[in-house]
Amino acid sequence: IGLATEKPLSWEQTTVGFRTYLGFGWDQSGNFDIGDDRKFALAFRFNTGFITGDAPANRLFRIGGSSQLEDYTLRGYDFNDLRGQLYYTGSLELRYDFGLQTSFTYGLLGIAFLDFGNAWGGGDGVEFRASPGGVKIPEGLQFGIGLGIQINLGFGSFQLPAIRLDYAFSPANPGGKFHFRLGFPF
Repeated sequence: IGLATEKPLSWEQTTVGFRTYLGFGWDQSGNFDIGDDRKFALAFRFNTGFITGDAPANRLFRIGGSSQLEDYTLRGYDFNDLRGQLYYTGSLELRYDFGLQTSFTYGLLGIAFLDFGNAWGGGDGVEFRASPGGVKIPEGLQFGIGLGIQINLGFGSFQLPAIRLDYAFSPANPGGKFHFRLGFPF
């Protein structure tokens, strides 16, 4: 609630998301098994949100890059590449735990990932296209694909933020883009 010049501002922002993991691999006797203690894992995340009312342009959802808050992460893009009143993002990752255990690390993960998402509606320079059934999503799914590593840090049972290094390719950056994130693992 506020004012932007003579225009009153009042808006609501709603977001929702979920994430899940599936561990899998082979046990000591060579049998395939599903469980948390396996070397491989599939990780999936999906987030979406919308803004109702008159939000200023600086309050629109901004997706792209590798954000501290993974809800807005879309690797292979810059942070400000996609923005709007509505958004969705998701990620599918295949992770492999190399089993690096030292006095200050409890894991080194190799990661292959596919990110997808889009944002549209409202704001300066962002086209809002209405259709008879509601909002039309801009043409084409935005996506990024790449590889990364994640180093999980900690001492005993004390967990520190993980270091994440990713390199992603996208239609916006076909030569690739490097991303760095410091934060707790998704």
